[in-house]
Order: sequence, then C-alpha cells, then structure tokens
Amino acid sequence: MVRQIMISLAMLMIISSCKAQNTDSNDFKKNKKIERTTEKFDSWTYYTQRQGSEYVFEDYLRGKVRQFGGDNGSEFVEYARKNNELYGSYKEFYNKN
Repeated sequence: MVRQIMISLAMLMIISSCKAQNTDSNDFKKNKKIERTTEKFDSWTYYTQRQGSEYVFEDYLRGKVRQFGGDNGSEFVEYARKNNELYGSYKEFYNKN
C-alpha cells in the first residue's frame, strides 16, 4: 500500500513537472518581418512593350534585361547581364495554374 502511494506520488510529480513547449519563447515571427521569397513577373508590361517575341530593356542594377516566352501559357524567361561582366542572371517564371 505504501509502495503504491509512493509510486503514484512520484508519477504525479513527474507528470506535473513536465512542460509543453513554451509558445512565447519560440515565437520567432513575433518581431520579424515576413519576406516574400517568390518574385512576380510583370506580364502586363511584357505583353504591352515587347517587340516580336521578346522584351529588352536597360535596368540600372541588372544591366541589359531580356525577357521572352509566355506564348500559349508557357513559362516566362528573364536573362539579365551587365555589359562588362562575364556572367548574368537567369530566371524562370511559371504560371500558377
């Protein structure tokens, strides 16, 4: 009888001392801005400004930007490279559907 009381008292102490994860200390989004990781392709400007099947323009930060694609619901492709640089950036934009 005493043994059962001691075991149940020990179990009660173990169970009551366990805590679930504290949500206040693990809330990393509380003071942080949520950043968008997905870039959007400006299809309206592309379709209104393109010459033939591509749209080429100069950007201050990226240099000469060439955009093409988008025919019959396909993806858009953007290639940007500064004049005096060996490498450029290549991006593909896909439709949501």
